[in-house]
Amino acid sequence: EVLELLRREQERAGLSMIFIAHDLALVRQISHRVLVMHRGRVCEVANNPAIFEAPGHPYTRRLIAAAPVLDDAPD
Repeated sequence: EVLELLRREQERAGLSMIFIAHDLALVRQISHRVLVMHRGRVCEVANNPAIFEAPGHPYTRRLIAAAPVLDDAPD
């Protein structure tokens, strides 16, 4: 509900937000642009689809590979 409220307010008021998270699924859902940091330094900045579909930095690739993926297939 909170994310939906943020999204509505963003659209209504034309807001820009800085959203800091370690949850990549959440970042993918809410962010237009993504900045990845490693050891306090920026290692990659890109639009949301580019980061998740073709990450350029090895650390970004490792982060995405480590994120759990839900299996919706029935047993």
